[in-house]
Amino acid sequence: NHDVSELTREQFLAACGRTCGYYSFDRRGVHIVILDSNYNADGEHFAPGNFHWSDAWIGEEQIAWLARDLASAGKRPVLVFCHANLGDRPRKDGNQNGHVVRDAEKVRQVLEAAGTVRAVIQGHDHGGHCQVLHGIPYIVLRAMVVGSGMSNTAYSILSLRNGIDIELAGFGRQPSLVVTDSAASCQILQTSPLASPPVLQSFGPDRFVVSIEVDRFATGRVEWGYAEDDLVHVSTPAIGGLVVADDTCLVIPVDMGDHAVPGKAIYYRVVADALIYSHAYQIDRVMSASTAVRRFVPPSEVQEAVRLAVVNDTHDRRRVMPHVVKCVEDIDPDMLIWNGDVCGEFNEGVSPAAIVLRPGQSGPTPSCGGWASGRPFLYVSGNHDVRGVRAWEFADLLGQRSEPVLPYNKAFRMGPVAIVTLDAGEDKVDEHPVFAGMAAYEPYRKRQADWLADQLLRPEIAAAPFRVAFSHIPLRGSPGDGDGLTLETSAQYSGHGARLWLPALINASFHAVISGHTHQWRIDQPTHACPITQIVGGGPSAATATVIALEATKSEMVITIRDLSGNLLARQTWAANENTHFMSVLYVG
Repeated sequence: NHDVSELTREQFLAACGRTCGYYSFDRRGVHIVILDSNYNADGEHFAPGNFHWSDAWIGEEQIAWLARDLASAGKRPVLVFCHANLGDRPRKDGNQNGHVVRDAEKVRQVLEAAGTVRAVIQGHDHGGHCQVLHGIPYIVLRAMVVGSGMSNTAYSILSLRNGIDIELAGFGRQPSLVVTDSAASCQILQTSPLASPPVLQSFGPDRFVVSIEVDRFATGRVEWGYAEDDLVHVSTPAIGGLVVADDTCLVIPVDMGDHAVPGKAIYYRVVADALIYSHAYQIDRVMSASTAVRRFVPPSEVQEAVRLAVVNDTHDRRRVMPHVVKCVEDIDPDMLIWNGDVCGEFNEGVSPAAIVLRPGQSGPTPSCGGWASGRPFLYVSGNHDVRGVRAWEFADLLGQRSEPVLPYNKAFRMGPVAIVTLDAGEDKVDEHPVFAGMAAYEPYRKRQADWLADQLLRPEIAAAPFRVAFSHIPLRGSPGDGDGLTLETSAQYSGHGARLWLPALINASFHAVISGHTHQWRIDQPTHACPITQIVGGGPSAATATVIALEATKSEMVITIRDLSGNLLARQTWAANENTHFMSVLYVG
């Protein structure tokens, strides 16, 4: 209909090299019919200023032509294409959905009488729709261009095999589906809306959050319990009384409350219900899908030992991430920490959800695998993670918007280790012209300093045998490194963060700060002025990237740095309650 909103029918057809808007042709034994739904009730064709999108007709003349055409096609399988919809979609008031042509019932009678129509493919309703009527599937494709960016596109490849079986391979926001045909019935089987493995976040014994990517509009829930075959508890996110739905990512918090059992393994799965939302009185649940059941142990003070894996600066993700994922699986940590700069920039054409939620994806469905499905995931913000026109989407993927003032600060106890995360923000002063007034990291760091002072007073943090902080940008520099405090220099280390945070960390006898950012691994030994070890991971190429492992018991903490081939680069050991000036250090190579 939009094709003739500015052009006349004759102008449009001339541009397409045709003389009529409806016609048919044969390809590889399949008869293909094109219908023109751009007619008014009086039989006049749509023209600029002379139509309404919800008042479309096929018309008696075209319906008569259709009957003759299908009869002449014999037994050949038929595919019918029509922009406006030919299905049966009554609203609550009894009237048809506005996207359905007014004489659709007459058209369906002709299609059903032929007995050869395998599918009707339609558009017009941007949200998409699928139904089967008297053995004929009516498939409404989602709009190809709605919303900005390549991630919002929707397109498909339709395959007809043996003249019977239909498969629609969907891309972007278009869901895939398979049409099965038998003597008894015809069914549309849509593929799962789940587009990634679940990503788990848990920083204490009584609450966890699951994020998962979806490829269409859906609601979701987490079913969980303390046995794989007994997921008796259900958590469904809602705002007020409205259940949360999204077409990109579902973030599902689980508050265990009185059901929490510290130190006990939890089993869970994510269930997603794909919806077609035509309007408030027509919401169709088209399918449900679930992940496999996953198992994890929530972080707890009572655990005897802890093993962490730390990665950072994965800018070159296509080359680096497969190796990084393998290294993480080899370590098999209790928690995975992504210490900033998950990519270069979140620009158009880059999907934040795919970058953050899909690592480790493997198996027959998109929700299989995952490097953070059976262990908690802790994200520390990096300076590149706040760059790009889609950077604002990032916090939504991990549920960080629920804590808008300090979204990336965490302080918790995991066995013998107290963990604190700090967000150094960008690597330049806020007044730098490159930010065009969009940077406010200096007051943000000051708020973190106040928060840090309070967290360090918590008894479980202060009493931990070992205390470790994470900051993407280092808090100590090497000779000649820029501190990011002037317009002339970018920060190889965060001078502002160091002034605000290091005194508190030193006073609390922290053992180590783990960072990234510089793309070269190193260990900065403690000094009398700064008695904290600083460990910096490498990156971003496969040749320079590293994986840091931290293992601790009540008596000892060991941190190692390895390259992506598993070669040991350095190892540092602390004994509980020893003077942090003196540790056992091993450098290799």
